[in-house]
Amino acid sequence: MTNGIKKILVWIVCLFVGSVIIVLFKDSTLYDALIATSSGEITFGITISVVIQLVIYGFSLSTARYICKKIDENAEKNSSTIKPLSTADSPSFYSQMSDDETPPEQIAKPGPPAQTIESFVSTATDVPTEERKIYDPFATPEKNPGTAARIVAVISTTLCIVFISASIYLGISYGNALNQIAEYKDRAAKYESQIDALKEQRADYIYQIQELEEFNEYSYRIGFMSSADDYMYYHRYNCDSIKNSESYQCHNNEFCKFLGAEPCPKCYNKSFSDLAESMTPPTPSNKPVFTRVPVSVKNGEVIISPADECLAPFTVETSGSNNYYIYLDSTTSVHNDMSFFVTGGKTVEIEVPLDTYNVFYAVGETWFGPAYKFGSTTSYYKCDGTFEFYDDGNHYQGWTITLYSVQNGNMDTDIINAEDFPGH
Repeated sequence: MTNGIKKILVWIVCLFVGSVIIVLFKDSTLYDALIATSSGEITFGITISVVIQLVIYGFSLSTARYICKKIDENAEKNSSTIKPLSTADSPSFYSQMSDDETPPEQIAKPGPPAQTIESFVSTATDVPTEERKIYDPFATPEKNPGTAARIVAVISTTLCIVFISASIYLGISYGNALNQIAEYKDRAAKYESQIDALKEQRADYIYQIQELEEFNEYSYRIGFMSSADDYMYYHRYNCDSIKNSESYQCHNNEFCKFLGAEPCPKCYNKSFSDLAESMTPPTPSNKPVFTRVPVSVKNGEVIISPADECLAPFTVETSGSNNYYIYLDSTTSVHNDMSFFVTGGKTVEIEVPLDTYNVFYAVGETWFGPAYKFGSTTSYYKCDGTFEFYDDGNHYQGWTITLYSVQNGNMDTDIINAEDFPGH
């Protein structure tokens, strides 16, 4: 194998090893940590990663050049050098000749004058005898291996530049991707906050609708008799006759009729939609403010009692600071519905009727009673499947549920709307 081929192999192996090290470096946690410190531009993290790759490639190239230099040195040491030649007067010179051979000076040669072998030896006085090289006019001169090595070096350097450029591009792209991910997370957080605000606003609207429905029902059942028309008619509360009256009486409609009053031809002939249009819509200045009053309740307190006797055991375990309102919705009779309160982080052991139930629960902090649960922050859930409480002949069989995540749990829950919660 010639020295040129050896050098080419050395350059290829060193470049391959450097590339493998670069690949391993890019798969390491150090590279990810450096890129994570960048923000889409050539920042400190990307700069350090590029410098590390340059050092690795530089070390590979330096190693290849060092090995090629050693190859040249070994080749120079192993090259043929001339030793002092024996003269014709030396016995060792003639000892290598056969008996029938004639010494060189005794052989007549045609053509140019006879010469000794010393004619092919450099006789320069400044070159030591042991370093004089033999000149062989018939030997094929060896090709210069430096040209191939330089070609491989140029190719290797070009590949290094390409790999480093690709690394910089990928690093910047990765940084941009991280920025986009962070931006999307911020957007998602903003949307979640908007969703929470809309849920709270929706809960307030539901409460206002309930209040208006109660008021509407109240206005249909209660009549207001005004002094302005000598109590001849009974009106609704928002009738102009009542607003302009100095005094009025209110009774249920049946008693107003008993007193001889007739329904007002203005307000009682209007439909509910007409009345709604005549009402002033709430604005920031006159929007009604509803203040909910917290209701005191104990852990395990029954809110809705069932009609049947409670026999089967039912245990509910909770964790955290949020409180729970448990509702057992009977699949057979509405009279067996049952609900109770569980303080957050505590356990309730209770008995329920022998029946099959769907289990619902509401979660929140401050309890405002069964109508409003925990206010606008209430979260509603339903447990998958049904829960049967029965008598097996020896014992009453019930259930134990944990309303928090446990390992190897076998119960799933679904988030539901407030309208789907029973007893709403």
